[in-house]
Amino acid sequence: MASDHNMKRFDQVDGLRGIACMLVIWRHVADAFAEIAGSGLWVQQVAQNFNVGLIGVLAFFAISGYVIPSSLRGARVGGVKQFLTRRFWRLYPPFWFAVLVTWLMDLHSFSPERLVWNITMIPSLGGETSAAGHFWTLEVELVFYLIVAALFLMIGKLGWKVIIPVYTLVGAWYVEWPIFPLEEHWRSIVLYLAVMFWGACCREIMQFDFGNWVRSTRVNLARAIGLGLASGLVLVRPLKSAYFAVIEGNASLLGFGASSSLAILLFLFWVILTPVHSTFLARFGRWTYSTYLLHAVVFYSVLWIIEKWGLSFLQGWHLMVYVLTLIVLCFGIGGLAYQWIELPSDRVGKRLSGKSR
Repeated sequence: MASDHNMKRFDQVDGLRGIACMLVIWRHVADAFAEIAGSGLWVQQVAQNFNVGLIGVLAFFAISGYVIPSSLRGARVGGVKQFLTRRFWRLYPPFWFAVLVTWLMDLHSFSPERLVWNITMIPSLGGETSAAGHFWTLEVELVFYLIVAALFLMIGKLGWKVIIPVYTLVGAWYVEWPIFPLEEHWRSIVLYLAVMFWGACCREIMQFDFGNWVRSTRVNLARAIGLGLASGLVLVRPLKSAYFAVIEGNASLLGFGASSSLAILLFLFWVILTPVHSTFLARFGRWTYSTYLLHAVVFYSVLWIIEKWGLSFLQGWHLMVYVLTLIVLCFGIGGLAYQWIELPSDRVGKRLSGKSR
């Protein structure tokens, strides 16, 4: 029974990964192909107004918070060593492949310094820009991994006694940020960490044995109150931004508030409150890392071929056709990269770090 529960739990998480990746691709393809689309520009307008890319990214961050802290287990030093080894082999080889392909497509814009710093996945430390615009999220993920690894090394098991206080501190800092953020300001790492630790907090609340604290008839109520308080903290800032946006007539701020709130609610309902179990979506969800890394290479290559070769029969289509076609193509390429690069690399990490979980 436990194994069935774990499979279903990760089915819903992987399914949401697939949806999040589709939202990111939708936003990027709609912007890139609007110039050759003959109709359907409302597809781009919807993607921009609701900032579906941000919704997808925040869903990814919430998933990381939900999954990553619990993967640290065992003795402190040994657990961190195993965690970092597996994370390295899980993330870096597919990332290096994506950086290499991106570099080959755009040689003239890569200095040796920029290439070297991008290989580290943290180019901002060297004052360099990411090889591709969407790679900045990987740097944020890496910071989160290092933080939870440091917490585990210092404290041990990252249970509710650790996660909830850390989330409260990060969330309070996030809520009291001195300026109401526009989209670009949202990229400050503290804001993303709040979403990640909220995801971790949700998992702890769902696993907490409330039966030891309240009567059995009130367990569900206690759990609901816990989820409500945790979610309320991370929703304060987006809702506050939306409120002031309406007063000031600031469309960008309203978009930030709405899309951030939608991302949080999407994760809350899809994974926690009304879990969506779909083996079909879960399969695509397992390909999302490779798909996310390579999707810009795929759709920009298609756009370049259409324009460079003057393929007029591929121009003037409805924008939704381009979006749906490129989503399928990106996941197809991502699936191949998963099978041939990501999965073998992940297996190496598991062999080097000990027996697979």
